[in-house]
Parts: sequence; structure tokens; C-alpha cells
Amino acid sequence: MAFQDRGQSVSSLLALLRSAQDGDDEAGEGAAGPASVAGSSANPRPSQPAPPRNSELSALLAQLAPSLPVPAAPVPSTSSAQSAPHCSGFAGPSHNLLEPFGPVGQPVRRDRDSEQCRATDDKAKSQNKGKRKADEMEEADRDEWTFTRCLPALTELLRDDEFVKELRKMKKDQDALERRLWARMEKIKAEHKAREAPDLQIAKITRKPVPPEKVAQWERGLKAALKDLFVRQVLPSLDGLEVRQAARLAQLGVPGLGGKGEARKVRVRRIMGVLEGALD
Repeated sequence: MAFQDRGQSVSSLLALLRSAQDGDDEAGEGAAGPASVAGSSANPRPSQPAPPRNSELSALLAQLAPSLPVPAAPVPSTSSAQSAPHCSGFAGPSHNLLEPFGPVGQPVRRDRDSEQCRATDDKAKSQNKGKRKADEMEEADRDEWTFTRCLPALTELLRDDEFVKELRKMKKDQDALERRLWARMEKIKAEHKAREAPDLQIAKITRKPVPPEKVAQWERGLKAALKDLFVRQVLPSLDGLEVRQAARLAQLGVPGLGGKGEARKVRVRRIMGVLEGALD
């Protein structure tokens, strides 16, 4: 087998080396002096094999060379490889350093991905700008929407509980104002009846009807008082209430409350009818 042949070769090599060493020792002893030679002649040693020649050793080494293991070259460790640039950092310029704005002395290369991202961002910004402009134009025209166009927006607003709660509060304020104006009107009527009561009592006692001229005078006086009430108190109060309600509804997002003319009045009346109907 190969292992046995290799062991025999190694044993032969060791025997040859020992015999060569013994030959060297004998040569040294022969050169030590005549006393040692005489002693050796007096006591002869047993015969020993002759030392091997250099050619025989070379041939044996050449025969054993393929079978002997060859040591592998040492592999430098990662830590030593990483520490080498740091150790030689003062000896010369380092090529592994990262510059904050790219390698020094080299032109900055544009990244295609960054350019595409920038182009995409610019496109998105332009789209958002166009959409914002369209929304602003639509918002500017929102106050003059037709009643048909306002219906989907009104339906969406009426689904919000907070919006309905605000509508109820506005309706409550409107009812309170109308009750105050009604009370003032009834007060004027009561005052006129109080002034007519004596004449009516006299006519009842005398069993004579009140003259028509007197009745017409009473009616003209009552109409004048009521007209004055409407001009001075009722109309300004209702107009102010309408302005406040329109401003508040516009803040809440109700469309179609702008414009002028009779068309605007009809549209606002229909919108308010829808809002009031949702509160019932």
C-alpha cells in the first residue's frame, strides 16, 4: 500500500542519516590523537555498514518529495488586511477614503435613477399645481352653481352630524327672531284696538254703527304702523339674519349661495327649502 511504502522510505532515510552521523563521529574521534587510535586498535569494534553517499541521499529525497505534504501558503486575516491601510495612512495617500461629495479630482456622475425620480417629482408637482388651480377655479364658481348641481353636495353635507347640528342651531336663532318680530306686531295691533275700544263701546250703547269713515281711518292707521314696523325693524332684522346664515352656510361648504338677481333668490330659496326639509 502507499502508506506502507511511505513509512519504509522514511525509515530508510532515517537509517541513512544516522549512519552518516556515526561516520562523522568516527572521523572526529580519529583526528583526536594517537592515544585514541591506539585504544581503538587495542579494542577493535564490530564491523558497521559504510556511510551512504550524497548521490544516494539525493535519489532517496527525490523519491520521497512527491509523497511529503506541502505546507499551504499563509492566508492573511481580514483584520490585518483592514488594518493595513490604516497603518500606512501616514506613509502615503489612501485610496479607500470616502469623500462627502465624491472622489476628489474626479467629475461627479449623474445618477440616472435620481434624474428619473426628479423628473417624476416635477411631473407630480405640475399635476398637483394644475389640479389645485382647477380646484380654485371650481371653488370660485361654486357660489354660482345651479340648484341641480348643488343637490349632490347638499346630500353629502346632510350626512354629517355636525353640519345638521349647526343647521338646527341656525334654525333655532331664526325662530327666536321671528317670535320677537311677531310679538312686536301683535303689540301694535293691541294698541290700535285699545284706541278703537271707546268708539266701539259708544256705538254699542247707542246702538248706532261706527261711521265707515272712522273704520277706514282705523285701518289706515294700523297699516301705517305695521308698515313702519316692517320697514324699520322686520326687514333689516331678516336681511341681517339672511346675510349671517349665508356666510355661515358658505363656511360649512354649502354651494350656490352667490350671484345676483332674481335667479339667485330662487336658487337660495330652493336650497334653504332642502336644508329645512332635512331638519323635519
